[in-house]
Amino acid sequence: KLSTLPLQLKVLKPNAPPPEAVKSGSQIAFMRIVLPKKEVYLGEVLTAELQIYFRDVVQNFGNFQFTAMPTEGFTVGKNVPGQNRRVQIGNGIYTLVPIQIALSAIKTGPLSIGPITATVVVELPSNNRQRDLFEQYGIRGLFSRGEQRQVTLATEAESVQSLPLPTANVPPNFNGAVGSYTMNVIAGPTNVATGDPITVRVQMSGRGALEALTLPAQPSWKDFKAYPPTVNLELADQLGRQGTKTFEQIVTPQSTDIHELPAFSFSFFDPDAKTYRTLTQPPVALTVRPGGVAPAPVVATVKNSAANEPPPAQDIVHIKPRPGTLAQIG
Repeated sequence: KLSTLPLQLKVLKPNAPPPEAVKSGSQIAFMRIVLPKKEVYLGEVLTAELQIYFRDVVQNFGNFQFTAMPTEGFTVGKNVPGQNRRVQIGNGIYTLVPIQIALSAIKTGPLSIGPITATVVVELPSNNRQRDLFEQYGIRGLFSRGEQRQVTLATEAESVQSLPLPTANVPPNFNGAVGSYTMNVIAGPTNVATGDPITVRVQMSGRGALEALTLPAQPSWKDFKAYPPTVNLELADQLGRQGTKTFEQIVTPQSTDIHELPAFSFSFFDPDAKTYRTLTQPPVALTVRPGGVAPAPVVATVKNSAANEPPPAQDIVHIKPRPGTLAQIG
């Protein structure tokens, strides 16, 4: 039976290097998290920047991996690397590698992010005297590879205060959208019979939590039968913060007394202006004629089906290409 002696371990909390060490240039690499502001609203999306600094003595770096990204009260979205640049901090020259991270506040009160920890492999110049001797005589390549070292990085924890949305002057159809948007609504055809489909195309463009954006209820559309919309999302940036979301919804008028598609409105909270905004599309004039009676759909059945089998479900009725026989209503 063989056994080893116990090893004494000392576990420390991950901490960023002190500012004095950074300014002196003694740090091979370090990392910071930068937030655009310290106050956000519930549901607001903000972009944090993770900044990774490498000392000018680092010849190369790679195999960057996150080991922990604790977030209290935030959901973490996509992260996108930025453009590298060289900066001077104190007496040291560093290569700055930025990474943008999308964060969304999901609760009110004090929130926090970090300390974020990661590991990276850096390549440093070798101190091999023999390599210097060979290079002195013009022989290169034998000792060109530097020393590789894995470095552990950590940021300080950052705190943010998340504010609830104002309770005063809340629009009636507000459904939780936070950001900044514009709207365009198109409806057609406008000359239909009762029960005929009208396609309403609502296009929302702007900045915010686009994936969570939904159409608000329209109480003024009570004389129409509305079907669930189809959705298409086109993002304009890699973080998913800006883009266009298009909803296509089918509505059918139920009465010939309808002369217009009522105005469509959409409300959102603008965190920059700290106020609610409502976008409104004016009514669309309609001509609604009496509609014919649609025939019941014909469903094919199997001749040898058992008597105790339930009847097959009816399929969607095909839109009639011809109105059929028309007669004046007495």
